[in-house]
Amino acid sequence: MLFITTAMQPEARPLIAALGLKKNHAFARFRIYDSPECALIVSGTGKIRSAVATTFLLTSFHASKNDFYINAGVCGAVDENIKTGSIFMINRIRDHETRREMFPDMLYHHDFQEDAIETFSAPVTADAKKTLNTRLVDMEAAGAFEAARLFLPMHRMAIIKVVLDYLKPGESDRRDVEKAMNKAADQIIRWLKTIPCKKNRNEHKEKTETWASALFQESLTRMDMSRSLRIEFEQMMKYLEHADPEGRSHAACILSGLLKKPGRITRREAKKIISTLRGEVASLPLHIFR
Repeated sequence: MLFITTAMQPEARPLIAALGLKKNHAFARFRIYDSPECALIVSGTGKIRSAVATTFLLTSFHASKNDFYINAGVCGAVDENIKTGSIFMINRIRDHETRREMFPDMLYHHDFQEDAIETFSAPVTADAKKTLNTRLVDMEAAGAFEAARLFLPMHRMAIIKVVLDYLKPGESDRRDVEKAMNKAADQIIRWLKTIPCKKNRNEHKEKTETWASALFQESLTRMDMSRSLRIEFEQMMKYLEHADPEGRSHAACILSGLLKKPGRITRREAKKIISTLRGEVASLPLHIFR
């Protein structure tokens, strides 16, 4: 399966259209668009958001060593000899704050230009040129790469950036971002289609999906929960699954039975369900939480 992280919606839209992706309403925390072959998440700007979203995406879809991941989006260029719209395969990533450098494995043939990129936690302007160590800059690559490498082999990951501007204030806006990605999308997707990748997501899910993850995903569509309640619910489900891999516990039966009832579960009802689950979690042996 192919996994994609973009920072902004204008970066994502051309890829969503070209790949025929549809919004997945089962996920409330992030905007996720998917098909049987691909899943894309919009992270928000910044390396921390990118890392969190990438982790969420690869965890939610049970990424394996046969899958492929890319962080795709726009970047700024220090060197004005680089044409806007140029597509780069990143061969070195430098985290500006930590000074850490990462080197993606470039095993698959491509026709893009290659260069290094430096990731910042805040927008960079041309005034900072003297402090830059690369010709390209962005705000996501380091975070996305650090997260993805926890799930996939290095040669099954790529950072692809499209040059948007030369770091001058007011030089570009969200419409320019979408135009740049529109022009680059076909070339990026043509290359992605040359990458050998497991296609059948449903087959993959059958092998990896557990009773807890299945009930949790169904609950997201049925239960009215606040963000904090969802986070607590997800953590409790992980504990319960660890204690009961087969899904035969009292908690599993309770939740499964409630989800069989028709109609949406109100927030008040959801709170009662989670209160019952708290009691079940409290009775688990201590080693489950280690």
